[in-house]
Amino acid sequence: MSNDNYNYNWDAIAAVVAALIGLLAIFISGYTAWNVRQQTRAQVWPYLQLGESDYLPSQILNGGVPVASQGGALEALNKGVGPAIVRSVEVLVDGKPQQGWGPVFKALGYHSNPKFEVSSFDHEVLSPGNTLNFFVIFGQKAWMHFKSKFVKHVTIRTCYCSTLGDCWTSTLDFRNLQPQGQPVSSCSGVPADEQFAG
Repeated sequence: MSNDNYNYNWDAIAAVVAALIGLLAIFISGYTAWNVRQQTRAQVWPYLQLGESDYLPSQILNGGVPVASQGGALEALNKGVGPAIVRSVEVLVDGKPQQGWGPVFKALGYHSNPKFEVSSFDHEVLSPGNTLNFFVIFGQKAWMHFKSKFVKHVTIRTCYCSTLGDCWTSTLDFRNLQPQGQPVSSCSGVPADEQFAG
């Protein structure tokens, strides 16, 4: 074998090795970026849980004075480690979307509404560990009457996202219990006639 052929083969091998090292560097760089994103996702992961409570919190702020009457509440709790950015809220009675609590009461057969307070959480941001009582009925009898209808007829569904744009849905439906915090590709827009105004 001549020296020229010998040198040519080493040059070819060196070129192949350099290409492999370049590919390995790209792979390592991509894996590192993916790993960093996964760690960041874990650090900002929200987990919105919808539920109900058969008693009012010790203080429902009304000028800083605890409310003396009893009752119950529907609540949203962020049990994750990052903020939950609420993109949409839907309230359905027997599968039909409602646009507010007035229509909900009407659909449930109420002739006059009980004493209640609401806090809209559509397009709100819930901090980690934050509980929002988004619907409160005052008076234990009034709450239990509402709850008896709620568990048979009402579904509440919300879609929320993390600060990185990952999204999930949580649903409160006593007739069809399902895991909360189900991942979705995005929070698609709810049609105007199905949006719940709170």
